[in-house]
Amino acid sequence: MNRRTSRTILLLSIVICLMALPGVWTARASVLAGRSFQPGGHGVVIPQKIDTSRLPQIPGAQSVAPQTATIRASQSSSNGRTSFLSPSNVVNVPPANGTNPYAKSGLSEQRGEGNPDATGAGGIDNYLETVNAGLAVYARGGTQQLTSSFQSWFNVTSTFYDPMTIWDDTGDRFIFSVLQTGAKTIWISVAQQTNATGSYCNYSFPTLAGHDFDHLGVDGNGIYFAFNILAPGSPTNVVNNELFYASRTALESCQTATYTSWTDLTNPDGTIAQAMTPAREDSSVSGVEYLVNSYPAGACQMTLWTFTESTSTLTNATIPTQCYSPPPNAKQKGSSALIYTGGDCSLIQASLINGLLTTSTPGTYDWGDGNGPVGIVEWFVLNPSSASVSSQGAFGTPGYWLFYPSAITTPNGHMLFMYNASGASIYPSIWYVNQSLTNTKALANGNSYFGTSGVAVWGYYQSAWPDASTVNLNSVWMTGEYAKATNAWGTKFGLVTP
Repeated sequence: MNRRTSRTILLLSIVICLMALPGVWTARASVLAGRSFQPGGHGVVIPQKIDTSRLPQIPGAQSVAPQTATIRASQSSSNGRTSFLSPSNVVNVPPANGTNPYAKSGLSEQRGEGNPDATGAGGIDNYLETVNAGLAVYARGGTQQLTSSFQSWFNVTSTFYDPMTIWDDTGDRFIFSVLQTGAKTIWISVAQQTNATGSYCNYSFPTLAGHDFDHLGVDGNGIYFAFNILAPGSPTNVVNNELFYASRTALESCQTATYTSWTDLTNPDGTIAQAMTPAREDSSVSGVEYLVNSYPAGACQMTLWTFTESTSTLTNATIPTQCYSPPPNAKQKGSSALIYTGGDCSLIQASLINGLLTTSTPGTYDWGDGNGPVGIVEWFVLNPSSASVSSQGAFGTPGYWLFYPSAITTPNGHMLFMYNASGASIYPSIWYVNQSLTNTKALANGNSYFGTSGVAVWGYYQSAWPDASTVNLNSVWMTGEYAKATNAWGTKFGLVTP
């Protein structure tokens, strides 16, 4: 038998063995190959115009009505886990060594029920914050200018949940989305002027039943929003998803608008794409919107989505990344109750600046200090043009649990990371640090514990977005939740230049 024949037989044997291993051949192929998805629906939405000067104000300067909260995702394993995915290099970042004296008090509640799902954005003239029970507008210096419930804002009696707020840097407009309880509806509200007070146009988009955990993005052409679809009667079992696209200019000029929608979107490995996150694109290739999602149960990869608006083509691809795994629930000072850290590694926000896509997820790491696995922050800067990682990293603070992170890159390439922090020695707080990972500050220090036993629901949103004013193009607005008083949450927001 000659050498060429021997090599041929050997190669055939290897191929046959690989094909005989269940899932190996197909799994490898699915990781490498993405696919294209066709729209599943089209429709028309009609604007409903409102004027903020005619809205009834929420009684009380800062408080909002409490909302009932449920744990959204299946809890990850407890603090005693022995098997999880972690990045190979985790930077040890010191705890906060001071508090931001310029942080502003946002919306809060008084009775400790529910969770805020707080996000906010700073515009040229003011700042807009949304929580589950309503919204508020503040002057850039922190003076409250307006409060409203969503019931008054949309003129419906239902409750609402999962609001998401962004600033459109192209049209100089505030935009927010919110899901309506008990209805197959997501609302998009778009300011009709640069100021957050004045006229808005509200759009009601019909959705599949069971919508949950919506995410909002915008680029020069469109406004995008996506969310999970839950099984009937289940707050945890994700069975589908839905993605919408509508013209930015139509919604920002209060026109009747057409929309395109997709459902049944899957990762390249065939699993359901969860918490798909459209990017807020401050600078982008014209006519292209990027979205990204993690694997909530943990993985060493993410899915990048590319939507080409001229052809309505939606494609995806796998990007290998550092590994991540859901964080365990967090200890807190003064109570045996654990703070719920989300149960998974879903993304919260994504932004595209200078052609690079920045996002972050909570992760898990064991420092070997006797605390077992704790929560850490993992961040990713992706290059969508090559479907690759431009840079990535992870950090944590021994003895503390870090969770619900938001990461942002500014136009000059600086980074800012804000996140919740909790541990046996501190109450649930909001911390942040820049790319130096050396000078951690508190946006807000917790004042007491949240919950007295079991698992206390927290989250699920926080935000960090670039400032829209021309005072400093590299400043960032942060919005987060902290334990304001015993069993009561509060929110803080602030402007920081990393």
